[in-house]
Amino acid sequence: MDNYIISRGRVNILKIATRQILNFIEEYKNKGYLDVVREKVKANEEITKLQKEIEHQKEKRENQKAELTILNEKQKEMNKLTNTVSSYKGMFKKEQKDNKKKDKIIDLMAEFIKNSVSEKKLINEICIKGKCNNEECHEDDWKECIKQYFENEV
Repeated sequence: MDNYIISRGRVNILKIATRQILNFIEEYKNKGYLDVVREKVKANEEITKLQKEIEHQKEKRENQKAELTILNEKQKEMNKLTNTVSSYKGMFKKEQKDNKKKDKIIDLMAEFIKNSVSEKKLINEICIKGKCNNEECHEDDWKECIKQYFENEV
């Protein structure tokens, strides 16, 4: 509270500044010229050191900003790739589901043909064209022979 001068309930800034300047002058009157120069040189060195540190911090901050920009771009690319992979997964699952459905249809068609054809001779022709290579094509094998026949046709 020594440096504050209160006038009418307020701090008088002008009086404070004047008092600080007068104290500064009084302090340097008591010191020698060399001491003042040494202090000034020391203060300048400290200022130079702080300015270098500030520059270093600015460069570091700029480098971090550049790295952050690169990381943000890479994150965007990663998000796009993740979305693409998710899309492909969805399409793959749909294709798997469609393929299972088609396989089931083929099984049902082969079963229908097997059950509807009563002539063993026609089934044997299908077995030969289906290349099941089984001269004694048994009724248990007919379904697979019929499927093989139509797969070969495709």
